[in-house]
Amino acid sequence: MKNQIVSLLTAYDEKQSSKKSYNRYALGIYLNQLDNVILDIELGADPRAAIVAGFNGRLLDFILRGLGMAVSSKEEQMGSGIYAPVSANHPEA
Repeated sequence: MKNQIVSLLTAYDEKQSSKKSYNRYALGIYLNQLDNVILDIELGADPRAAIVAGFNGRLLDFILRGLGMAVSSKEEQMGSGIYAPVSANHPEA
């Protein structure tokens, strides 16, 4: 799953690179967040829940669509605004 999401993140970043407001550091930020999401999944979190907790907006829906999952709901998009990874509760991870 990680390699598939890396490909999706790269494709999303490539699409964004043609926009005036492009952040050239975004891909690195996405990949760093993906490490947190994958760790959460490895520690037993539901993959969709971990992805929804780790990403938001159009990027979230781009990832979910790419994985063959339904796009996010309004409630999922609203979220808490604070990423609370499962791994934070496991310091040995």
